[in-house]
Amino acid sequence: MNRDVELLKVQILADYYHTQFNLVLSFLLTGLIALAIALMTLVYEGHINLLVYYISLACIVVPFSYGLRTISKHYSENLDKIDDLLKQVEIGEPLPSLKELKEKKHKN
Repeated sequence: MNRDVELLKVQILADYYHTQFNLVLSFLLTGLIALAIALMTLVYEGHINLLVYYISLACIVVPFSYGLRTISKHYSENLDKIDDLLKQVEIGEPLPSLKELKEKKHKN
């Protein structure tokens, strides 16, 4: 029973990290699409030309790529943390509370 509780803690934490990753990724992608559409409307209205549109898109894609790389790296670190927690459960070590796990106050 105790092992099941420990595994449940790990599952809840893994779901939290996965949801956090998907949420941030969705916001980044939504922002990128919204800016691309907003710029395209400026092209259709004749306020900017197509060259300015493509230059603006390039300026938008660079920070998006950096953000994507950053959240992917953070997600990978979180997966490593989950793997370490599963190894702790396998050898029978008790895990701290969920709050402490989320705040990264456990030993690696």
